[in-house]
Amino acid sequence: MKLSVVIPTKNRPGSLARVLAALTPQLNAVPGGAEALVVDDGSEEPAEVPPGVVLLRQEAAGPAVARNAGAARAQGEVLLFLGDDTEPEAGFLAAHAAAHAARAPEQIAVLGFTSWDAERVSVTPFLRWLDAYGAQFGYALLTDPENVPFRFFYTSNVSLPRRVFQAVGGFDTSFPEAAWEDVELAFRIFRERPAFRMVYEPRARARHDHPTDLPRFRARQYRAGRAAAVLVGKHPELESLVGAPAFSKGRPFSSVLAGGLVSLVDGLGVSLPGRIYAAAIGWDAAAGLRDGLLTVRGGGRTLPG
Repeated sequence: MKLSVVIPTKNRPGSLARVLAALTPQLNAVPGGAEALVVDDGSEEPAEVPPGVVLLRQEAAGPAVARNAGAARAQGEVLLFLGDDTEPEAGFLAAHAAAHAARAPEQIAVLGFTSWDAERVSVTPFLRWLDAYGAQFGYALLTDPENVPFRFFYTSNVSLPRRVFQAVGGFDTSFPEAAWEDVELAFRIFRERPAFRMVYEPRARARHDHPTDLPRFRARQYRAGRAAAVLVGKHPELESLVGAPAFSKGRPFSSVLAGGLVSLVDGLGVSLPGRIYAAAIGWDAAAGLRDGLLTVRGGGRTLPG
C-alpha cells in the first residue's frame, strides 16, 4: 500500500523546508513506499523542494484547489494531507500506514495528532485550550478513537483512500477561506458511505509551527465563520454544527471582559476556565457566520440586527 502525501503551500519557505526535511527520510520506511507532492499556491517567492519530491505550481486559488491538484497527480492508494507548517515526527508515515493496514481497506480515514511546536511557538494556556477543545483542534473531545465524528477531519494530519476521495469529487473549491472545506468533504463521504468511519491514531504525531495570539485568532475565527456560512448554504442540516450567528453588531461586554482577562494572564502561564476562552473568541465566529449568511442567502431570510 503506497501513501501519497499532499502538501499545499503558500509563502512559508522556512516551515515547508522543515516539514520536508522531517518527511522525506520516512518515504521509504513504510511498506509499499510513499511519495510527497507539494503544490505551490501562487507563492510570492516560488517554493523549492528537495530531489524526489514532486512540485506542482498553480496561480493562487486556495488550499482546496491545491489539495485537489496534488491528489489528481498522486499515485498512492492512500492520500495523506499534511500542512506546510505541520512537521511530522519520527514514525509518522508508519503510523498512518499501519492504521490503514490493520483495518478494512476503503472503509476508513485516519486522523493523526497535531500539537504545537513548542520549539518555535510559545505555548500558553490559551493555545493549549485551542488545541484540545475544538476551536483549533479538539483532541480532548474524542471519546471513541475507533469512531471519530466527521467534524474532526483535519487536513493538517489526516489520510484516506484515494478512491474514496475521488468518488466524492474531492474538496469543494467554492469555500472562501481555509476553513470548513475539510469538514464538508468528510460530511459528503460519511453521508454517501454509511460504513465509512474515521479512526484516531495518536502515534501519527506532527508539530504545528503557527504562532498565534488572541487578536490573530479572533480574526481567524471571523473568517472561519464566513466559511461556515458557505457550509450551511450547501448543507442546511449542518446549521446546528456551526452555531448561531451574532445579532449584536458590536462586541458584547462579556466578550470584551473575557478577552481582557485572557490577554492579562495568558503570558504569565495562568490557566482560565474554558468558558472564559470560549467567550473571548465566540462572538467573532458568530459574527462571521452572520455576515456570511447575509451574503450566501442574499434576498432570502433576513437576519435581525
